[in-house]
Amino acid sequence: MKHRHVSIRYTESIKCLLRCHLQHDKSWNLPSDAFPILPNRTFTNLMHHWEEIQNDPAEMEFLEVMSSYFYKTFKGIADYGDLIDMDQLGVIHGRIRINNMTIFGTYGDKLGVGLYLSGSSLDHACLPNACPSFSGTLLNIHTTESVDCFDNLRLSYLDKLYFSKPRREMLQKRYYFDCLCRACVDESLDKRMNSVRCSNCDGVILMEPFSFESEPCQKCAQSCSEKDVENVRQMLELGRHTQILLSEAKKSDGQSSESSFIVRRAEQ
Repeated sequence: MKHRHVSIRYTESIKCLLRCHLQHDKSWNLPSDAFPILPNRTFTNLMHHWEEIQNDPAEMEFLEVMSSYFYKTFKGIADYGDLIDMDQLGVIHGRIRINNMTIFGTYGDKLGVGLYLSGSSLDHACLPNACPSFSGTLLNIHTTESVDCFDNLRLSYLDKLYFSKPRREMLQKRYYFDCLCRACVDESLDKRMNSVRCSNCDGVILMEPFSFESEPCQKCAQSCSEKDVENVRQMLELGRHTQILLSEAKKSDGQSSESSFIVRRAEQ
């Protein structure tokens, strides 16, 4: 591979990959001894999807820039050889990219990103039976229904309020798999997320998520009024406007929108 000698910004992605490398240098296969359910799980057990990443032009361009930076910075230093070789760099990057978890604060504010050996073993479900929370950088998993064993725990990798089409697209782009769960194939679930209470009875009127076309009330067959449709539009617009205001407020407080990467080999 021909390396490009380019000057690039010292991005969070480069910093997190370097921190991961320093944390695991010469000990990629040391297991976690603080989580007895998965005592032998190591960094090298994590899925990397390097084959799929190679077919993603944006990811490959990003990796080429990182590789060029590492080549320029660490050329001749044996301990950093795997950050210069594109295949090894791609596998390391893939393991971090696919398996990291966003760390949220008490009020839902994004604090950073963490790599957890046990947490990364949990599969996705659009209708999950568990959810994560954090005490600092400590990952806690809370069940939302009765679960008989750890292997049956399921987390949602995305915000559960996404409709099925954008959710499936994001899962494919971010995690490289097609979700065919009931929440993704049952179109009525999307409509229920966008439903309104019937003004004539206590029934529900289902709406299409983007066109706002509605079906008659399932109980009394009354159609949705234009006023109800407009109310739904206004509520969605208010939600988007609130998100913008919160984002601007954080920026005005000097809070960085970029997240740090916290690498922890074991939960304690």
